[in-house]
Amino acid sequence: RVRVNDPQVVKVVRRQLGNETPTFGMRGTMRLKEDSNIPSGDRGIIKAGQEVKLTNGVEVEIMQPPRFIEEGVLLMLRAKRRFEVISEVENEEQGWIDANVKYLDSKEQEEEELYENGDPMCIKRAILKAGEFTPLIDRWVELARQCEKRPGQIDMLLGDIGHIPPPSTEPSERAFWVGALINPLPEMGVATGIRPELIMAETALERIDVAYDGIRRSIAHMD
Repeated sequence: RVRVNDPQVVKVVRRQLGNETPTFGMRGTMRLKEDSNIPSGDRGIIKAGQEVKLTNGVEVEIMQPPRFIEEGVLLMLRAKRRFEVISEVENEEQGWIDANVKYLDSKEQEEEELYENGDPMCIKRAILKAGEFTPLIDRWVELARQCEKRPGQIDMLLGDIGHIPPPSTEPSERAFWVGALINPLPEMGVATGIRPELIMAETALERIDVAYDGIRRSIAHMD
């Protein structure tokens, strides 16, 4: 559930409503950490502290008829597939960007890690650490109930994101679930945003580390 005031997003929503399954892609930005300097084509080196557009994003589905208001649009969205942008073309006339993307599947990425990267323990380490989330999640939910902006907010959030994926078979999806828990939309203001780092993480263990650090910092903030 989100309110969007960006007129370009409103245009995209209106266009996509004509499809049987109305979807569109969302991607954000992130500020590079102090130890990060990355090459970026004709922009040269992007230095630490600069904000960059993510190359990965999420396809979202419009779940209910949107409510258009004077300031923008009220939407109920459901995250579907992650994607990596392969190439993009800015649609100057309409104001949005059309892109060719590669859809990403957590299970396929984990299998590539296991069989192609030469480290048979990489997924095992992710699975073991993913199993440590349970007491942290229980504590987070307990504290977050005390910070609700409206009664029943956490119960509604848990209903929206569904059951947590098992660590033994879906460690990456478990990390994404934790990200959705502590960074809901609209924001609760109880956790630092980890979505950009989470969606750009390249391995299962990196995703687990981002989610693990995020939920621990959120607990410390609320406790």
